[in-house]
Amino acid sequence: MKLVAILIIAIACMCNAGKRKAQGKLRYELNWVGGLNSCEDFDNSYFDATQLKMEKVSPTSTALAGDLVLYKAVEDETEILIVIEKETPQGKVIAYTMEINNLCDHVKEEGMPWSIFFEAMNLDPLACPIPAATYKIDELKLAMAFLDSMLNQDTVGEYMAKVEFRRKGEGLDVVEHDVACYNVGFSVDEVRDQAE
Repeated sequence: MKLVAILIIAIACMCNAGKRKAQGKLRYELNWVGGLNSCEDFDNSYFDATQLKMEKVSPTSTALAGDLVLYKAVEDETEILIVIEKETPQGKVIAYTMEINNLCDHVKEEGMPWSIFFEAMNLDPLACPIPAATYKIDELKLAMAFLDSMLNQDTVGEYMAKVEFRRKGEGLDVVEHDVACYNVGFSVDEVRDQAE
């Protein structure tokens, strides 16, 4: 009797394994939700990024197109603070933070994920401040494959990234002032490829 039970369990496991194989490979994708939006109750008087549109063109690539309008030059010592929050049943929790001390230093870098963005703006990599102007971005494709190793079952969910640009005050005023603030929503989703 035990042998029959073991045999039935083994057959069930084999059938389930066959079904899993037929369903295709499981993978994780990042999807943009709602585009770039100004932070609530914030006047983005330094620059307008709301005209930039993001569109996923493949599981590992996003296209960015539109106008980036700088009303004032982006000065040396402009800092960026990125805070990513994840929606949970208990409310929002901080999933990741990143601080960039001087945006101008990153304009000069080569081979970084953001380098092609500055190239698309036709910026002189040695020039800072970044001049006030309207920068037209034409279908800039951003490779997202570098995220593959970071996306997994634990990261599945809804997120909101808040990006704040800050400047230090003049003279004795060393307090940082937010000069621009944008939100962008995204989700990490579990996707099953079609079975071959």
